[in-house]
Amino acid sequence: MRIIQRSAWGARHADGFGPAPLPFRDWFLHHSVSAVPAPTQAAEAQAMRQLEQIGQERFQGGVSYTFAVMPSGRVYEGHGIGRRGAHTKGHNTTARGIVLVGDYSRMHPTEQQLDAVARLLVWAHRQGLCSRATLTGGHRDVKQTECPGVHAYAAIREINRRAVALLRQAPNHRPGEPDTTPPEDDMPKLDDVIDLGKGQAAVLGETDNQVTVEQAMAIQTAALVEIQRGQERLIAAVDGLAAALRDRP
Repeated sequence: MRIIQRSAWGARHADGFGPAPLPFRDWFLHHSVSAVPAPTQAAEAQAMRQLEQIGQERFQGGVSYTFAVMPSGRVYEGHGIGRRGAHTKGHNTTARGIVLVGDYSRMHPTEQQLDAVARLLVWAHRQGLCSRATLTGGHRDVKQTECPGVHAYAAIREINRRAVALLRQAPNHRPGEPDTTPPEDDMPKLDDVIDLGKGQAAVLGETDNQVTVEQAMAIQTAALVEIQRGQERLIAAVDGLAAALRDRP
């Protein structure tokens, strides 16, 4: 899953409002009601900086949304997925927000956007970051608002259908598409994260090897990632064994 990071599009303001627990339980869909940029990364990066400025002026926390999806299908990081945004009042701690860039009371989401949102949902679920792989709903489901626009709201069922179909497939990215998942050797191992947290706690003078909330969240996330990877390796091994048995004379 390729996600264009904050540093790549030139984020200038705060990364949300502090840590938010992982895994989270809900996804809400939004629209930006802003101009649609030309389908180039330079134009889209400028659109992200405009979104960031709007969020900064309204809430002083930089980009309000966790991810932004352009009509081109490119996915941009808004605030960090382990950070609290300002997208869905009353749900900013337990949910994350995906914004479709454009006004979807007037335009329809592109096929590229529908695919990108579905792949993003499945990626986050497989990484152990979210307990579900489908959209919970649109912004209007929890607030008196038109957001995410009539056409984006109508597309939620189709996005969820695509996400469920993807979830049933092998955990693979599309051929030729860059994958931002670190190599296996670069993934944090649970024991390493626990040792790091205890070491930092000792340096800070904390007693009984206690770790901070952020360190505990890091431990939890690393454990979930390792569990998910173990499950995927087990499924692949079982599939391989079944194939070998079928091929026996």
